[in-house]
Amino acid sequence: MEGVAGAMPSGDDGQEGDTQSGGHEAAARTPAVLAGSAGVGIGQEQLSSPQGLFTAADGTTYVADKVNHRVLKFAAGALVGEVVAGGYGPGNDLEQLSSPEDVFVDADGAVYIADTPNRRIMQRSEEHTSELQSLAGSR
Repeated sequence: MEGVAGAMPSGDDGQEGDTQSGGHEAAARTPAVLAGSAGVGIGQEQLSSPQGLFTAADGTTYVADKVNHRVLKFAAGALVGEVVAGGYGPGNDLEQLSSPEDVFVDADGAVYIADTPNRRIMQRSEEHTSELQSLAGSR
């Protein structure tokens, strides 16, 4: 349908849409801020070099905030997060992270963090929310 006024680009199915002749219309895709709504910084509504993220089935998003040495949890629709790991400056103590690069949450709610500069994988279990433990690697 090249050259037809109102024609939409091809979709995944290879069909073209035409808004004037009742064809498929492309869904509106507007970017939305999931986390870090207040720019760069250290506040719980701010991020500084977000690396990895994980979004759970309920819409909760976890972000590895590399430069702030922490992992934040954002409930679905929330613009202010909760620190779930780190946030005490860079380091290798059990309560600290050093430039975390990725995060994963399992079905039981345990949070796994790639604490790359410390060469370790950290875990925070849902039942022990204030404790981090090293699962693998050095301390």
